[in-house]
Amino acid sequence: MARTWDRDHVLAALLLAFIGLIAFLQLVVDPGLFPWAGYSVLAELIASALLPLRLTFVVGMADLGAVAGVYGAGVQGVPTRDRFITVLAVFLAFVVSLVVCRLREKRDRRLRNLTISRARLRLLSEAGRRVGSTLDVSRTAAELADVAVVDFADLARVDLVATREPFAAPVTGAQRVFPAASRAGPTAGRSAGQSAGPSAGPSGSGSGSASAGPSAGSSAGPSAWSSAGPSAWSSAGPGGTPPGPGEPMTYPESESSGPASCLATGNSVLSQDPATTATWFTPRADDPAEAGEAAGPTSAMAIALRARRGTLGVVLFGRLGTRPPFDEDDVLLAEEIASRAAVCIDNARRYTRERETALALQRSLLPQEMPSLMAVETHSRYLPADSAAGVGGDWFDVIPLSGARVALIVGDVAGHGIQASATMGRLRTAVRTLADIELTPDELLTRLDGIVLHRTAGARNEIADTDLSATCLYAVYDPVTCECTVARAGHAPPVVRHPDGTVGLLDAPAGPPLGVGGLPFESATAHVPAGSLVVLYTDGLIESYDHDIDEGLDLLRAALRGTNPSMSDAADQILRSLLPNPPRDDVALLIARTRALGADRVAGWPLPSDPAAVAQARKYATDQLTGWGMSEDVEFATELIVSELVTNAVRYATGPISLRLINGGDSLICEVSDGSNTSPHLRLAAALDEGGRGLFLIARTSERWGTRRTSAGKTIWAELSLS
Repeated sequence: MARTWDRDHVLAALLLAFIGLIAFLQLVVDPGLFPWAGYSVLAELIASALLPLRLTFVVGMADLGAVAGVYGAGVQGVPTRDRFITVLAVFLAFVVSLVVCRLREKRDRRLRNLTISRARLRLLSEAGRRVGSTLDVSRTAAELADVAVVDFADLARVDLVATREPFAAPVTGAQRVFPAASRAGPTAGRSAGQSAGPSAGPSGSGSGSASAGPSAGSSAGPSAWSSAGPSAWSSAGPGGTPPGPGEPMTYPESESSGPASCLATGNSVLSQDPATTATWFTPRADDPAEAGEAAGPTSAMAIALRARRGTLGVVLFGRLGTRPPFDEDDVLLAEEIASRAAVCIDNARRYTRERETALALQRSLLPQEMPSLMAVETHSRYLPADSAAGVGGDWFDVIPLSGARVALIVGDVAGHGIQASATMGRLRTAVRTLADIELTPDELLTRLDGIVLHRTAGARNEIADTDLSATCLYAVYDPVTCECTVARAGHAPPVVRHPDGTVGLLDAPAGPPLGVGGLPFESATAHVPAGSLVVLYTDGLIESYDHDIDEGLDLLRAALRGTNPSMSDAADQILRSLLPNPPRDDVALLIARTRALGADRVAGWPLPSDPAAVAQARKYATDQLTGWGMSEDVEFATELIVSELVTNAVRYATGPISLRLINGGDSLICEVSDGSNTSPHLRLAAALDEGGRGLFLIARTSERWGTRRTSAGKTIWAELSLS
């Protein structure tokens, strides 16, 4: 602005000198130079084309006065008629120059307003294109600050309310906010005497056109505090140093604070007082002297971020002394940009809240920690997909079974979202219930398939387009025999890494996915030596856009070859090899290292179907417990349990009878097997009943007890705690 003002005055001075030169030549040098009087009209015409109206008026008056003075009194011998015509011609030229100048200024003003309007429309278009490109709150706030800085303001800060829900009504008192993003332009570090060039922002009070600003492809990233260049001023909290990422700050209760008033009332606040705007922003220079010389913001705006009748936060814009101050038109533009950005921020908040809810639900339905088992050592990983579709229905579980066995389960529910997570939770609960009644893997999947079919039929009655489909793999490992029995319903087979480094599949006949029905499930048993790694997974691990399932299985086997790693290292190696990028689908990974119970911890004896076998069984048990160094209390409880179980087997069962004791370290398992398929059940005997108290005594003496079917009959077991 200063350079434009100097240029106009220099040009006006030259025109005045030209007028004075002509008058001097006519008065002093040659009074007969009458025709030269017409050349003074050029000064007025030039002024009307190049100078503002005020300076054009000054040049015209000077020209009119010079001509009137020269021909009115200075030059003698000129006819009166010629004098009158000359003065009238100069006067008419003066009037015409004023009219032309006025019309030119109106045209320039319209062009300037049109340029400003186009710049504002371009800024609105840029904001609509760049703000809200993701569903991340911090990224969206950073995009809003990036759009504003350089093109519109020198400083920008986005503060979001610290509460989960937006303010739906005016608030009073101090409010805590989170600085979501802050930006400072490259001119924020210049001192007051430095010039930043022509105005770069579309302001109603400034001149010039809007600059191109940052490139359209530039990315702000989720970083909370950064600047576009060296800056002595930042958009830190009121009167304080910039808080770190995620650190909240408090707006004062006083209504004199612009941001606090804007947040409390929802109305925009415009300040053109440098003393006031300086409290909104804070010097960032390390040198106090440099910060003191730096030009602080001369004007600032606080605009409420309102969406869906709620206030989400406040966005602050500041301009330094090198640019025109904000005006009311800028407030309207800022409100339009903020309203568009607020909708994007609100959408990101809602998505984040829903995704966190779904993830919390899914994590609550998954095992919180792996149990400590004598059969296997386990390690698990769960990676939710970074997808707008929501969380998936992948799940896994580890269930201790009787006889020191363990069930390893992994499954995947089709679809995403809370519905898939809820279905996963129901299936996991159903599997635990079915595993508790000691079903074989193929029988368990058959029952589970019936549950899914029943659920699907009920869902179709309520929601026409609801189809439930899931895959599942159920494996049971026995540390006594080191055998693993597997059945799968539309799921990929587990991968086993043997202690010698060889890697293979623990394959079983592939059954249909759950919810299809019509086809039976089959199981397969394989020997898995102690120290092997059994890897169970969902299809998100081996299936990708880059390769199919077979190639994924090859990569998984390759990742397990080589040295015998720890389970954590094995999980890291698998994820690095198969998931170089964030997964497109949820991934559940369960790794189990098998253990074996040696002959010194397992003892078994065949028994005849004779009442005399009860005493023999008690002796076998007592001698074995003495050899294991068990206490007298454990021996007494074990004798009672063995007596009751063997007595029932001799009295009611058929076929061969056997007794087995398993020393689990912190528990003792007593098992009695027979050839009958009839399972006993616990009942409360009446006062005069002669029987029915044996199982009640076993339930009261042991930690837990139960029965399971075998290929030769059934096994009744009871577990005692040794701790």
